[in-house]
Amino acid sequence: MTTIATREFRIGAVMGRGFQILFRNFFPFIVLCLIITVPSFVLSLWINQAELEQPLAAQPGNLAVFAAVVLVLLLTLVATAALVYGTVQELRGQTISMSACISRGLSTMLPVLGVAVLVGVIVMIGTILLVIPGVIAYLMLWVAIPVAVIERPGAAASLRRSAQLTKGHRWQILGIVVLIQILQIVVSIVIAALVEFLLVAPGSDPSASAPLAAVDWVLQAFFTALAAVISAVGYHDLRVSKEGLDTQQIAAVFD
Repeated sequence: MTTIATREFRIGAVMGRGFQILFRNFFPFIVLCLIITVPSFVLSLWINQAELEQPLAAQPGNLAVFAAVVLVLLLTLVATAALVYGTVQELRGQTISMSACISRGLSTMLPVLGVAVLVGVIVMIGTILLVIPGVIAYLMLWVAIPVAVIERPGAAASLRRSAQLTKGHRWQILGIVVLIQILQIVVSIVIAALVEFLLVAPGSDPSASAPLAAVDWVLQAFFTALAAVISAVGYHDLRVSKEGLDTQQIAAVFD
């Protein structure tokens, strides 16, 4: 059954359908994120343990930490691309295949990486220029990754396309971004406090706790999935609103 969004781009509609899709596919989406990010989780856990247990001279150097950061970025982008693909398939009423999602994520990793780097640089420059330009740039480029995954026009073209789609709707996008950030902060603080109280031994360093690290890994997987799903729904609704398309037309590139 074809899903057609309202012709008006609305915060409530995007957030509501984003949560519906995520919770309807909670197990496969979260497991997909967890599987993809296992290497980065293991590497970061090893670095934390090594810093505590080894002499200073034998601790992992800046290169190892940098490698861990790069690995986290790459794997997060693969997971995001995979879930954007899965979300659009869900919107069109198709059965979601984890293998197909991962394949799409891997096949679009380079253009998505290019988009992420360009967005990061542009937002950083804008932030240096009194913060507000950085926020505006981020809102303009909010659906650049869904564009790169679904339309595959190339990195620079994905940014231009995102700016075109988000024009006239950036206040609504700001509301979506702020709501997600508030939710992530509140949930992370509450869960971390509960885990530290229940599982972390008194007197130990909470930042080096394996249980806390594992919970953080799961939380990151959840919010990576949530952000990917909502950005995909947002991309879908922007195209419906601005171009008058339905879901099957948007997803026809996958056929």
